Amino acid sequence: MARFHSTRSTWIRRSIAWGAMLLLLSGGGWMVRAMILDIRKSVAIPDNSMGPGAEHTGLAAVKTETRPAATSRSADPPQPLALQRVQIDETVPLQDLANPIREPTTLPEPPTLSTADLATRGRDIDLLLEAASKAATAGDQVLRRTKLNAALALLGDSPNGGEIRTTLTSLNVGVLLGPDVLINDPYAPLLSIEAGDSFLKIARRHQITVDLLATLNPQLDSNHLRTGAGIKIVRGPFHLHVVKHDLRADLYLRDLFVRSYAIQIAEGYFLPVGTYRVRNQGKIRLVPAADGRGWIVVGPGGGMGPGTGGGDPATSACRDWIGFAGLDPGNRDVRQAWLYGSAGPRGGGGGAGGGDLAAAQLNDADLHQLYNTLVEHHSLIRIDP
Repeated sequence: MARFHSTRSTWIRRSIAWGAMLLLLSGGGWMVRAMILDIRKSVAIPDNSMGPGAEHTGLAAVKTETRPAATSRSADPPQPLALQRVQIDETVPLQDLANPIREPTTLPEPPTLSTADLATRGRDIDLLLEAASKAATAGDQVLRRTKLNAALALLGDSPNGGEIRTTLTSLNVGVLLGPDVLINDPYAPLLSIEAGDSFLKIARRHQITVDLLATLNPQLDSNHLRTGAGIKIVRGPFHLHVVKHDLRADLYLRDLFVRSYAIQIAEGYFLPVGTYRVRNQGKIRLVPAADGRGWIVVGPGGGMGPGTGGGDPATSACRDWIGFAGLDPGNRDVRQAWLYGSAGPRGGGGGAGGGDLAAAQLNDADLHQLYNTLVEHHSLIRIDP
């Protein structure tokens, strides 16, 4: 009897334990299920794991909010060219600026066109001239200059280009060869002087002469440059295009026409067509000695002492020569060609035979400006028939 009660008590205790366990498991399952529902409601995830016929009350009403993707701040709308500020960055190639500039390996070649091409080219020129006129009316001299220069390039050496050259000269000389400032001009920007800068360093950096840099900035003292102060530069180099049949020499800043000079080629002198380069040590300048007796060499040519050059120092401020040498197979034997003024050419400098003189004459004021503009080794001179 005692054993029966013991067995019965054991069975009852086991039944209660199993029942409690089943109840706990059953309740725990619903608790887990309730937690899952709450989580899915909060993040609006469809309860696909709950199977067909499961309760979705409240889930369908939950709308997923999608946050817009982060976007960069939209750029300001482009302004008309006349209002744009060209930010000069020495590390940015020139073609990335507002007005593209390409650095030619030689000067722009005159176009060779058929009759049909000429008709099409004529319409293009008319459109460019119309655009230049509109730019002038709007006061946008940079755009006006760009359109006129493009029209001149299409005209080549046509006589019709004379009026365009005259207009471009009026726009460019004061800005590219003088102290005038044209807002937003990528060819002649205003920069800040950097620590350690000198006129020589700045001129070499931009392939122009120290003389031109001083002319561009008459307000600056080259011996006392202040870091952070503004300085106007021109993005060189300059080149010269000589048209022999028109006795004309056109000055270009890279591919931009600047102005024309009248030249003379004396009888017996010759200038073979082709491309030349201003020679290293090819520019020579003589100035009167302080005592009025003879001349002193101040140009990089060197090799000549006081008294060389002859003439009366009192009648001339200085005397200039610009030497250049051929680069093409047809003119490579021309090793010492010259641009000269009233002082005359500098001896024989023609071909390998040493015979005729390769030279062209300019008036002294024009030659002086060219001397201050063309850079040895970088400036090119192209001779056309």
